[in-house]
Amino acid sequence: SVLDNTEKMVPYISECANLGVEVLPPHVNHSAENFTVEDGKVRFGLLAVKNVSGVFIKAIINEREKNGPFASFFTFCRRVYGKEFNRRSVEHFIKCGALDGLGTNRRQMLQMMDPIISSLEDDRKHKIDGQIGLFDVGSAFEEVAEPPIPDVPELPDREKLALEKLTTGLYISGHPMAEYRDMAKKLRCARIDNLLEADPQDPSSYRDGAKVDVLVILSSVKKKITKNDTTMAFLEAEDMYGSIEVIVFPKAYTQYAPFIAEDAIVLIKARLSVRDDEAPKLLLESIEPA
Repeated sequence: SVLDNTEKMVPYISECANLGVEVLPPHVNHSAENFTVEDGKVRFGLLAVKNVSGVFIKAIINEREKNGPFASFFTFCRRVYGKEFNRRSVEHFIKCGALDGLGTNRRQMLQMMDPIISSLEDDRKHKIDGQIGLFDVGSAFEEVAEPPIPDVPELPDREKLALEKLTTGLYISGHPMAEYRDMAKKLRCARIDNLLEADPQDPSSYRDGAKVDVLVILSSVKKKITKNDTTMAFLEAEDMYGSIEVIVFPKAYTQYAPFIAEDAIVLIKARLSVRDDEAPKLLLESIEPA
């Protein structure tokens, strides 16, 4: 129901983890368009991957149902080439893990994209020149030779997570804050999804001006020069339950600038700002490395 809203999806995914329900990543051999149940687990839908058309996804599912699972990255490309195939969509599938387990790691697949597309395009031109139908099967496809698999290691875990976030809006194979879950509880840190639900009209929720602590990763840092030629910053802070904007005014920025950097995991003490016409924000009072 919230497939098109990443902000709302994050708390559901996190709650699955809390309840012991495993959430499986999107995969071209298993996923449908939407989220599905698979052996008592939740399987990501391919529509959750950004910048991939529904037409291409339907073509992948139809090909899989007609001719069976994809055995390798090369055969995946070969079988769906020409069926709404485009490089960007395939790269996003690689980066989010939807092509894992096909005999090549993510770095290898990214490096193989150019030679595979080149060989498939050459084959397509050859078929057109020879008056062979584009969608003929059998020996016509077997003429395309698989390029050698480069001998390179998998991407580092931190980079894999960053690419998953880029292509789906979510960390799928893990979360940078997972190992800090117990620390957050011991420090009695607020959950961001609860802060985002703050309602000025609801006395049971967080109030405007409330002092809160959050243990977060800084996914974005944007600096701004003020009219007084001082620097302030706007941060995007995330825990396992959501993300929230943190405003750092010049005085605080001057004091805490060394700790403000993208991908830094930090403890932030702040005041909550709740307004009727905008999403809740945090006004930073202090920050320190986790």
